Amino acid sequence: MRGNLHNRLGFFYGFHDKCPFSRNGELLLAHKPQISTQKSVEENDLTEIGYFTGNNWSDFVTIGTTNAWNWQLGSMLQWSHHHNTVAYNTQHSGAQLITIHNISTGELYNIDSPLCHISSCGYMSSYDFNLVNTVMPGYGSVRKLGKNYKRLPFKVIDVMSLNTLFEMAIDDVIGIEHQPSMNESVHFFHHSLFSPDSRYVFFLHRWVLPSSRRMSRLLIYDLHNKQLIIAPTGGMVSHLSWINNTCILGYMRNINREDGFYIFDVEDKSFALKPVLLKSVAGDGHPYCRWSDLLTVSDTYPDRSRYQYLYTFNPVSGDEQVIARFHLPLHMKADLQVDLHPRLHPHFNTICFDCFSDHTRSLSTLSYD
Repeated sequence: MRGNLHNRLGFFYGFHDKCPFSRNGELLLAHKPQISTQKSVEENDLTEIGYFTGNNWSDFVTIGTTNAWNWQLGSMLQWSHHHNTVAYNTQHSGAQLITIHNISTGELYNIDSPLCHISSCGYMSSYDFNLVNTVMPGYGSVRKLGKNYKRLPFKVIDVMSLNTLFEMAIDDVIGIEHQPSMNESVHFFHHSLFSPDSRYVFFLHRWVLPSSRRMSRLLIYDLHNKQLIIAPTGGMVSHLSWINNTCILGYMRNINREDGFYIFDVEDKSFALKPVLLKSVAGDGHPYCRWSDLLTVSDTYPDRSRYQYLYTFNPVSGDEQVIARFHLPLHMKADLQVDLHPRLHPHFNTICFDCFSDHTRSLSTLSYD
């Protein structure tokens, strides 16, 4: 292992695609679950919401609780576009809501829609987390759905005006470039992220066949030209990160059915996937790119010996460096899986990640040269 490691036992953050550090890097968002970190999340289980401050992010401040969370994504806790304001998912009386909380003033309010991502200018993307959990347990909000449950669409909403800027229902997306495998399948929307300049937003359309095989395709919406773009991902796309205003780095499948990390430029009229050539680390992972210098951090799933690797690379040059490895016990799998989900500090070579340490989950930071 390279660098200085600091573990915060009993805490975690969640998904890899959003930065838990504040813009100045002084605060670190976190979840503190009120259940055992080796227990599956059930309906009405709570986690505390808060942030670390102080030297090496050592002091935790609780700002609220929520029952709309899971081990993989957390509550979609993230910094909002306003200074010292955070956002996260909550549920009240069966409704999926967003809580916007100013940690300086204590002011908070709710928006009647679930949250995926808030952009730099205050747009937010939204999809149905309750529905997701019925198809991919552990990736949505745990709630029993009745027979007459009304599925929520994918939306882009202006947080300030609450105007809907884009909306797509499940039935609508099925009709766009329809494929035979979509017949008799269960469909849902998943991961979404805005480009740095807020012009584009990507989201996944996924469907599960009667055989339980899962298919995915990458959709990008241009908020300026009001145009939908479908990337040529061959039925498989998993984890993604913007590397600039137009290019998406992701683990995808090309037209030759070859899986790997590729870069897709939404403004490239050829719709080509450009491969990222890595030598020492292969396979799917959770990439996070720091836009200021293209430094990208990612991880691996547990190998046969249950080791997970943490590494950095440059998606353009391909330069790579293995930073550390961590062991994950065999019983921490399925919905209990602890993916590293690494994220980078905005200014320094410090990686924040989730791991399993001393028989519990840990929100950890590793600073290296």
